[in-house]
Amino acid sequence: MTNIPMPPLQEQPLLKLGCTLPFESAVEYAPVFLKFNLRPEVLLTSDSVLNRDDNLIEEINEICKGCGGCTVHAPFISMFWDNVDSEMQKRTEEVLMGSAELSSTLKADSAVIHTNFDPRTGETIDQWLSKKVKGLAKVTEYYASLGVRPLIENVRESTPEMLLKIRAELWDDTGICIDPGHAAVISEVSAPEWFKAVKPHLCEIHLHNNYKDYDAHLPLSKGNGWDPEKDLKNLIKEGYSFFPVMEPKDKETAMINIKTLTEWGLRV
Repeated sequence: MTNIPMPPLQEQPLLKLGCTLPFESAVEYAPVFLKFNLRPEVLLTSDSVLNRDDNLIEEINEICKGCGGCTVHAPFISMFWDNVDSEMQKRTEEVLMGSAELSSTLKADSAVIHTNFDPRTGETIDQWLSKKVKGLAKVTEYYASLGVRPLIENVRESTPEMLLKIRAELWDDTGICIDPGHAAVISEVSAPEWFKAVKPHLCEIHLHNNYKDYDAHLPLSKGNGWDPEKDLKNLIKEGYSFFPVMEPKDKETAMINIKTLTEWGLRV
């Protein structure tokens, strides 16, 4: 199987700061990414995968080259792992396989994939794994075969052990993306505990905050979901390896985050 390098160790300041870049708005926001030395995490939708716009893909490819590469966030809306014969399962695989091919075209280092495990259905993690993990495993293997490291992100997993249990059933070197904002709403486990538990597989951290009530994607300096300044500095001090990727709800939030990270000594 393809050997994909892990992300480099981060040192202060976080020069490789990433930010989500909506596929359809990529050209519009490109000047901002170039101006602030941001590395795009190209946010794909099912439509952008199934109805490929080769001209736009080429433009995004040039933007990514100018920004020093990119990562990708695979489509997540209406992506469900039902039984193997369901139409939704087939569509989910089709979209995520297509996103793997698009990620490869963009020469992405990695791609974030939601597991879409949802305990609100009444299923336990073991029940979910027994019925629905094979499709996700197939997808991660396809990403890896194209030279793109697949990363699974915590969404409704209440403990890091649940996410690790899913990862153990996937392509051997599947990485993990921790979203502290998701963890703050769903989990009673603190962000530092999540980071520590998944350290051997940690590849990316999503940067935003909330008040533990819902996934608000507030500026890092607002909210109490986690302590971004303290936690990021501790991770760097302890030699963690990861890409930091901002997930702002709008351009204004992104600008606030850049200013905040600079004041914290995590940007130049």
